[in-house]
Amino acid sequence: MTRHFVWIALAFLMSPVYGQMYLDVYIDASSDGAGVYATGILQYSYANCPACASYRHYYQQAVQLTSPSGRTAYCNNNAGGSGQDPIDLQCPVQLDPGDDYGDYTVTYSPYASCSGMGVFLNSAFSISIRLGKSVCYFDSPNYTGASGGYCLYSRIANCPAKCCPTAIGVPWYPPNPPPPSCAPWGTTVTPWFSTDGENTAYCLSPFTQGMLTSNPGACYDTTFP
Repeated sequence: MTRHFVWIALAFLMSPVYGQMYLDVYIDASSDGAGVYATGILQYSYANCPACASYRHYYQQAVQLTSPSGRTAYCNNNAGGSGQDPIDLQCPVQLDPGDDYGDYTVTYSPYASCSGMGVFLNSAFSISIRLGKSVCYFDSPNYTGASGGYCLYSRIANCPAKCCPTAIGVPWYPPNPPPPSCAPWGTTVTPWFSTDGENTAYCLSPFTQGMLTSNPGACYDTTFP
C-alpha cells in the first residue's frame, strides 16, 4: 500500500488562547484502486492561559469532501468544557472514487468560542485535489518461468502519460497464449493526483494490469472514466 499526504495547516493565535487547526488531506492507493480521504484536526492547549480555567469553551468543526460527480462525504463534531481542558478533535471523511476521476474539493470550517471573550475562531477554507489515471502500454514481451510464470514487457516509445513504469511483469494465465508465448502488448492503469492543476503528478500504485493482442496506440492520461 502506498500513501501520499498533502498537508494543509493553518495555525491561529489569539491572546490569551493558544491553539491550532489542521486540514489533513491524503490519497491512499491499494491493489484495487485509490481512496480519497480528508481529516479536519482542531487542537487547543491552555498551557499559557491560567485565566482560561474560569471560562467555558466550545469547539466545532465540519469537513465536507465532494467528488467531481457531486457525491459527498460529511463530518461534523463538537466538544465543550473547561477552558483548561486540552482538545484534540479529529473529523475524518472518505470517498471511494471508482471511475469518478477529476477535481475533488475539501471544505473545512472550524469554530471555537469562550464564555469570557466570545468567538476566537470562525473560519472556512477549501482546497482541490485532481485525481486522474495513466493508461500505459508495453511491448517487447519476454516469457520467464514455467507454466504460471510471467510475461515481462518494456514501456512503448510513444508513452507521454504521467505515471507509466518502465517495465511490468504480467502473470501468465489462460486464455492468454500458452507458455512460452506472450501477447504482443501489456497494459497497466496507474492512478495519480495533483494539487497544482496537473503540473506535478504524484503517482500511486498501478491497480490493473493485463495483456493485449491488438496494437493499443499511445499511452495517455485522463481525469474521466
